[in-house]
Amino acid sequence: MDVLQSMPDINHFWDRLTMEFRRAVATQKTLSLLLVKAKPAAKAVAAGDETEAWGDAARALARKLRPTDSIYRLGTDLFGVVLPETDPANAQRVAMRLQESLQAVRAKFGGTYDINCHNYPEQVQSAHEMEDVVKSLLPDEMGWEVPAAQPTR
Repeated sequence: MDVLQSMPDINHFWDRLTMEFRRAVATQKTLSLLLVKAKPAAKAVAAGDETEAWGDAARALARKLRPTDSIYRLGTDLFGVVLPETDPANAQRVAMRLQESLQAVRAKFGGTYDINCHNYPEQVQSAHEMEDVVKSLLPDEMGWEVPAAQPTR
């Protein structure tokens, strides 16, 4: 539980994603975003272990990231991982490492974890496209909004 409470939330995520996207555009580098969607097993929900499962998953994910990468809790069952200067092939390798690290969590609590990769400039061409991908996975009732973009000069 402590891991989840201390993890940066979606507000920090929007700031970081915007900053990294601008940096990627300015330096003509790549930027990847991994979205990890958790689907709990019935036994985890029935046993009340869902929060513990998410905490273990967050720890497992964080252990496999580079110092330049960042992980955020975007919802009760959604994590976002920002991977600066990571092309699609390397992002897929990171996703496979993350899936491997989640094996122990799956063995203990059940459930599955879907990891989707989105990359600039190969798959999305604008920050708005990347934000829309994230918003499409967020539950409407959360009421989280993407902050208005600040004008650039």
